[in-house]
Amino acid sequence: MDARQLRVFLSYSSIDKKLAGEVKQCLESLDFEVFLAHEDIEPAIEWQEEIIQQLKTCDIFLPIINDNFKESKWTDQESGFALALNKLIIPINAGLVPYGFIGKYQALKLGHDILDSCMKVRERIRTHTPFKEIMENHIIKEFVESENFSSANTRVKSLEFLEPFTPSQINEILRGYLANDQIQGAWRAKPKIVSWVEKYKDDINSILLEQFEIFSIEDWDKRMQAIEELVYRFLEENGATTDLEFKEHLDLPYSFILDALSRLEKEGKVVSERKVIDGRSSSVYSLTAN
Repeated sequence: MDARQLRVFLSYSSIDKKLAGEVKQCLESLDFEVFLAHEDIEPAIEWQEEIIQQLKTCDIFLPIINDNFKESKWTDQESGFALALNKLIIPINAGLVPYGFIGKYQALKLGHDILDSCMKVRERIRTHTPFKEIMENHIIKEFVESENFSSANTRVKSLEFLEPFTPSQINEILRGYLANDQIQGAWRAKPKIVSWVEKYKDDINSILLEQFEIFSIEDWDKRMQAIEELVYRFLEENGATTDLEFKEHLDLPYSFILDALSRLEKEGKVVSERKVIDGRSSSVYSLTAN
């Protein structure tokens, strides 16, 4: 799965450095990687070579077009280079419509609300295959890897932009929720996940949905009893299972699964033994004979 930040090359006249900086800041808040020549090139680097390299590696070419852009001696060269490289070109009309070789591209009008304009850029990118899938995969990956409550609450707003979710997307989001306690404890993210599970439950894997329902049980003892029953049934259906296989096929935090296995062992329902499998020492769990 290609899940990375899409790279945007922002082309503009140096006279409009302040405006370009504001556009860059807004695009970065929407999770794009943005190259802004005057800000991002180190003084010691041969800047023309660096610009060429950035043009080669960017995904989207975003020219901010106005009279200053047209009078610059570099911007038209950047546009021609992007065109020759077959980059996705999204012109921004900041006072002048696209002209010359990029005149065939429909421009987006830069309004007073720069963030709103950048959101329209994001929507334009989302309609472009294959960037749509890359962008959406990255947004989901960033969310499920949220490192604290604040990032989970912020990133869930980007997820809203992806609706309606595909079955694979909602399943991936739910797996991330179950595995990440920073999402589970986030005041904005958690209720959103709960509402999406209800909305898309027909698209969610049945075992994954069961795990979500178990995880929603507030009484700790009842929750652990439900996890024990799930683990026991998994062993009934699959036979001897390694710790790695539990991690691969169940999405609850492994510490909970391990706790359930320990309880089942104490109850005499499960036995475990250490084995070397593919050069790795693993615990293998199976049901007792009786």
